[in-house]
Amino acid sequence: MMKLKFFRKRDTWRKQLFMLCILCCCSLTVLAQQRISGTVIDVNDEPVIGVNVVEKGTTNGTVTDVDGNFSLSVREDATLQVSYIGYITQEISVLAARGGVIPL
Repeated sequence: MMKLKFFRKRDTWRKQLFMLCILCCCSLTVLAQQRISGTVIDVNDEPVIGVNVVEKGTTNGTVTDVDGNFSLSVREDATLQVSYIGYITQEISVLAARGGVIPL
């Protein structure tokens, strides 16, 4: 014979508290991100179009526009991987790139 177990009221508040804790932890990771923007230039100080700018270790990335500009939401301690055909891929710390211009 199968026994049915019904949840009591006291179990319900524990589940709700657990879900609230999970939601708070998830929201903290979202709040730890910042919006960065910058310009990718070549050795002649010309903007480079179509450069891939990706947060290292993630699939979070973007491509530079016609003026070499990009904008991206990343973690505060993130490292950017900047790559373009014919150039060496560079890794730049967000903290080090506060000036906003990345030489390629």
